Amino acid sequence: MANIQKIFTGMSQGPETIDNNLNAINTELQNVDGVVSSLQWTDVTSTGLVFQNGFNQLGSDSSHESVYRFVQFKGWKLVDLQIMVTLSAAPSNTSYATAVSLPDSISYDGWHEWVENDKYQLTINGNQFRVSVLGTNGWWSGDGSHYVAHILYAHVD
Repeated sequence: MANIQKIFTGMSQGPETIDNNLNAINTELQNVDGVVSSLQWTDVTSTGLVFQNGFNQLGSDSSHESVYRFVQFKGWKLVDLQIMVTLSAAPSNTSYATAVSLPDSISYDGWHEWVENDKYQLTINGNQFRVSVLGTNGWWSGDGSHYVAHILYAHVD
């Protein structure tokens, strides 16, 4: 954080202090820009993603895989998570199921849910990615079924 001196009416060397404050702010901004521009995303990986309850990877090419990558900065990770799963057989006796467990290193620090096509709800909470069926349509499984989410979130280490 830039070391800024308080400015007040009638102070001695007021213009010089203002100039020093502006120089300190400029230096701090240049340092932050240097840090931000040098951040690097990790390689895309699916390491640690565990598929459960009849959910499987949608495909084997990069446009159809469940994968993640992150960039780390001072105890924070900015996580780019893509979940693309298919359901081979509907989970029995339930309207929701965990589709994928995430590694703790990229768990979501909170709870977020969203609805897709008024048919199913996707929820991410901690290290669980869950799918819930809405209404009476039942599970969408078998050929052509897929559940997709792409989210960007912050993770605190």
